[in-house]
Amino acid sequence: MSDYSATFPTQRPVFSQDFAQSGKIDPRATFTRASTANVFDGAKHKSSENLLRYSNDLSNGDWTKARLTVDSTNNAAPDGTTTASSLLETTDNSTHTFFEDYTSVVGVSYTHVWYAKANGRTKLVAYAQGANCVYDLTAVTATTSGMDAVSITAVGSTGWYKCVATETATTASGRLQIELDNGAGQSYAGDVTKGMLFWGFSVASTGETVLNATSGQIHREYAPSLVSKSNNAARFETATDGQSEGILIEGSRTNLVTYSNNFGVWSALRVTAEAGASVGPDGQLCYVMREDTTAANTHYVNLSVNGQSTSTTYTMSVYAKKVATSNQTRHLRLRVNGIGGEASVEYNLANGTVNRTYGTFLNSTSISSIGNGWYRLVMTYTNPGGSVASGMIITGSPDTTATLPSYDGDGYSAFALFGAMVEAGSYASSLVTSNSGSQTTRAVDSLSMTDSSLFDNGEGTIVAEFALPSGPTADQATTVTGAVVGITASTSNNYVRLQTDTRTNVYSASMYADGSSQLTISSAGDTGGQFVKKALSFKQNDTTLCRNGTLSTTDTNCVTPSGLQTIQFGAVSPSYTGATASGHYKRVAIYSEALSDTNLQALTS
Repeated sequence: MSDYSATFPTQRPVFSQDFAQSGKIDPRATFTRASTANVFDGAKHKSSENLLRYSNDLSNGDWTKARLTVDSTNNAAPDGTTTASSLLETTDNSTHTFFEDYTSVVGVSYTHVWYAKANGRTKLVAYAQGANCVYDLTAVTATTSGMDAVSITAVGSTGWYKCVATETATTASGRLQIELDNGAGQSYAGDVTKGMLFWGFSVASTGETVLNATSGQIHREYAPSLVSKSNNAARFETATDGQSEGILIEGSRTNLVTYSNNFGVWSALRVTAEAGASVGPDGQLCYVMREDTTAANTHYVNLSVNGQSTSTTYTMSVYAKKVATSNQTRHLRLRVNGIGGEASVEYNLANGTVNRTYGTFLNSTSISSIGNGWYRLVMTYTNPGGSVASGMIITGSPDTTATLPSYDGDGYSAFALFGAMVEAGSYASSLVTSNSGSQTTRAVDSLSMTDSSLFDNGEGTIVAEFALPSGPTADQATTVTGAVVGITASTSNNYVRLQTDTRTNVYSASMYADGSSQLTISSAGDTGGQFVKKALSFKQNDTTLCRNGTLSTTDTNCVTPSGLQTIQFGAVSPSYTGATASGHYKRVAIYSEALSDTNLQALTS
């Protein structure tokens, strides 16, 4: 028995592309796309940071304290735990202060965040990078002396206040220092019954104001970046595990959500949409949806989504991250509004699972991680006849069967949001960003190469390794077949191709000669998101399909098409160029000869 390598063909392919390894396109081929498009191309950004080593435990020696006593046990914190620190004054006649140092870079802006609650004292002064700011918890004011930006925000009705101070570093030795103020100044004889409660200290160069808790070392994490590629620039995608997925080829999609990232213009009911509070998947600051404190009521943002049709399938998606919660069972929910029925999904962002699904109009749902706590939440639904969905709702949710639940808000729990999308189709395509108030369309990706000299002997072989987003699905109507890779002539219906299909029978290869169907071969169905290897060899009265090393039925009564000249990726034929088999293409090879069954099995195993 020959070894495995001996079963590979001795013939050289006339076209060979290892998109996964090379990250480029054969210079003979032409790629076009008449719009920008987004992709995770392997680049990374600083996704979260906290340069303070102990965010909550002020009793630790890493925090330097002067004329203060500290108790870091059994003190209720904004997140519902008992991890806040109580600091009380000594009787010394001087300042009552504490600080922690961090390493900074001159010229870089740092955002300092902490939570404070009155306990006999209601004013404090914060120092950072040589500037300072006075925070008054009674008046709820922040008065700066040199800070770049400051703010103070009540955490519902809990008595806690979120304090923020942003300042540009003037030295490599950063320090966040707090001094108590008795209303007359910062130097005074202390009262052992008075002080403040503190919790949730953070310093970050990312600009974010959410807490990344630390206990002994700084926090810093990098995550994959969603980047925008310009018109006619091909997209080579990298999975979250760092593995290349090859080139991404997609059909055209329109995002019906007119503000996909600007949640500040969405309608907000008993939540606050905080701009620039967290780092989004694109590396830029994004919105955070934070609960307001309102007893037994709903808490959500929603936006009208126009342009939907009856009896049509749509896919709704959004990127989300749990950034603050006082209830570990607090989940996030997507809900279709105005559908004339139910379609709602509850997602657990603590462990990345779908927690509950609802609705007769809901078709499918999924949740997938993109790194550092970010997930893409997806739900597909079909508008019933005579009714269309009118809006998209994103809401917090306890673990409940209610599709739009009422519950007690806490003023603290929050989710970062990015990239809301509603598109016609049965799966989520790459994000189409819409922030102008208008619906935005991503143009079709087109990749082809024309060279008639490569196909001159009436036979050949197509080999491809690819993955489709949700099984055998084309972007167009269910009666349209989507080609993965095809070789076509200049006339319609004169081609041979590997393909995918949305119908019950999974057609994996077909061939037309002079307008007449010569070949239709089926194989096992493909699983969405999983790579498959297929090969089709063809010559007069002898055509064979092989999938993942398994041979399908051989056709011994067929005529091969003439005039083959163009290799096409995704397009069905010259007359159906809009029907694209969207997905990732790792490797493609074209041979000018029909390879043996042994060769086909070796190439696809």
